[in-house]
Amino acid sequence: MMGTADEIETRFGAVALLDALGFKGIWKRFPPKQILHTLATIQREVEGLKEEESYMGVALKLEAHFFSDTIAISASVPDGDQVDADTCGALLSRVAAGAGLAQAVAVCFEPLLAYRGCIALGKLATHGSFVIGEAVDEAAQYMEQANAAVVWLSPQAAKRYVEQESLGRGQQAAIVNYDVPLRNGSSLATLAVNPITQARRLSNLPRPENRRAFVDMILASFDAPERVGTQPPVEVMVKKQNTAAFLNHALHVVDAIIHFEVEQFRRAMSPEQFEEMMKGGDW
Repeated sequence: MMGTADEIETRFGAVALLDALGFKGIWKRFPPKQILHTLATIQREVEGLKEEESYMGVALKLEAHFFSDTIAISASVPDGDQVDADTCGALLSRVAAGAGLAQAVAVCFEPLLAYRGCIALGKLATHGSFVIGEAVDEAAQYMEQANAAVVWLSPQAAKRYVEQESLGRGQQAAIVNYDVPLRNGSSLATLAVNPITQARRLSNLPRPENRRAFVDMILASFDAPERVGTQPPVEVMVKKQNTAAFLNHALHVVDAIIHFEVEQFRRAMSPEQFEEMMKGGDW
């Protein structure tokens, strides 16, 4: 039974809604145990983010909910008359981290899954595990509009994100400018989540050996086993092509930032220290 109105909390937050491309009927192609293992691992890794009670100096509440391949992630603060740009940036960054982490974990195991979705920002009403409000509605409206495995920020969320006082290099790599291809044939200039930045964190999972291999694994998710030796439908080829274009852009952004940071370390360290640091490989 629903509690009293006093138990309903008004908050302000970011919401991401994601689903996996080509998931319908996947249970016919892979053993259910394999599929459920992948989904459970995604859930475990994303929910692990809840252990951090603050992010970028902002105390926030992170929630994650899962049903089949659909993922809902929210980060929120108590609602006030004015939520400043840096708080909005922290909320969007936290939800983007969860979305990118889900995308990264989804290609660590068979079956490989490619996620798309949308992140929105706005007022929320919460009660227990229930979340409703304008951010949920907007994310739901746009979550299936990308014609690629891309998680993107709604126009209003993107506008608030770039209003932050300063963006560190990590933020610049995690959420990138991109013209997202849409299912109606047009594109939208906005911001998109870069899953490569989250894949770098997965040292505890059987992730691909380097950044390029990670990109290749996401693209391989479009190659369903029953289509081996045959041409996939045109719409699948277009989604794969669009996804490849985005991931190559995301990879270029990460490579440029890492190159800059490596040069900074090279100047600050002794040759021996630098050589030891570089043993971490191509992540």
